[in-house]
Amino acid sequence: MADREKLKLTKEEAQNLFDPGTPKLLSIEEVATLLRISKSTLYSWRSQGRLRGCSQKLGKRVLYLRDRLITKLINEGV
Repeated sequence: MADREKLKLTKEEAQNLFDPGTPKLLSIEEVATLLRISKSTLYSWRSQGRLRGCSQKLGKRVLYLRDRLITKLINEGV
């Protein structure tokens, strides 16, 4: 898809997509709601390495870096 190659989202643009009060670290539930996908799809993408560099495991929880995740999905796809 040639159009996808032309569309690049900068870090600043990703930050401006959200209200200032929106948390920068998101839970699996919050990401699934934001992207309108199931949690099982999100778990699958993470285990396949498709979201590498967008999440951090803290104990039993996985938190996603909001701006990095959105930038990766728009710029690179899944």
